[in-house]
Amino acid sequence: LPYLAPHTVCVVHDININLVINSISMAPRVLINSARGERFVPATTEYAHGLPNIGAICITDETRSSIEDVFNGLLINWQSPVAEKHLITIRENLAKHYDAKLLHIFDVAVEHNIRLFAEQAAAKKRMQDKK
Repeated sequence: LPYLAPHTVCVVHDININLVINSISMAPRVLINSARGERFVPATTEYAHGLPNIGAICITDETRSSIEDVFNGLLINWQSPVAEKHLITIRENLAKHYDAKLLHIFDVAVEHNIRLFAEQAAAKKRMQDKK
């Protein structure tokens, strides 16, 4: 967000992917719902249940002033792990632009999901060991 010019239009795909395939992927839907700004969603009936699978948000002052809503979206369970080196780089970049409160939300989300993936891996190993 800090690198986007005012009125940039950000396109988000797969906003309803979970309606079509057996997926727990929610990040695109959470992002399109939590980022504030002018939203564009095509009027289409060509996707699941007549809902589109793509949308866009125009970056406005409201987007920037309500970015905490997007950070809070990180608190959902992640579908896929992110490599530690990438998480470190992401946090370093976030620290250049956001305050301690938002960094704390990011840190909690990362810690929660790392723990969740470790628990899932341990459970999978226990299941394999039983075989």
